[in-house]
Amino acid sequence: RAAATLQPRSADIQHETGRHLVRLGDASTGLWALRSAVEQEPNNLQYRLDLASALMATGKQYAAQAALLQAHKRHADDPHIPIALARLYEEQGNDSRAAHFYTLALRSAPHDPMLLRQRGRSYYRLGEYELARADFGQCEQAMIEGQHWSALLEYGQVCVRAGDTAAARRVAAAHTDATPTS
Repeated sequence: RAAATLQPRSADIQHETGRHLVRLGDASTGLWALRSAVEQEPNNLQYRLDLASALMATGKQYAAQAALLQAHKRHADDPHIPIALARLYEEQGNDSRAAHFYTLALRSAPHDPMLLRQRGRSYYRLGEYELARADFGQCEQAMIEGQHWSALLEYGQVCVRAGDTAAARRVAAAHTDATPTS
């Protein structure tokens, strides 16, 4: 706390001090130090991401959203910001915005099964079953190999709603084949 109240000129010191203070439970001083670091070095992406993370950790969802959107404007090509925004929008129940930002993230990693699965979940909750089925279908094998049964169950439900009974049967069979019998 003393380091933050001395108001050091170094953005790096403000950043590190802010991170430690937030972890130690002094959120207000820690957030002040993190904001100060961002003000001193507005183009430092890591400072912005850490500020947004600290804001989320302290329950300041909309301030975190604003910080991430600002970071996205400054660093539009960075693949980590859309993922953070998508997760934040998921927490807020805004699946339309979550799907949008997962789509942006998928531009950098078009075959990433986690991103496809998460965007598929957003589409599913939006009632966009064909889009959800397409995303889940692209990561079906990765879900089976990783034994992501809840995601496979969602995929099976999407297939049923989209009328793709063959895919629903295939997913059910994968789960049945992998389930140990006693």
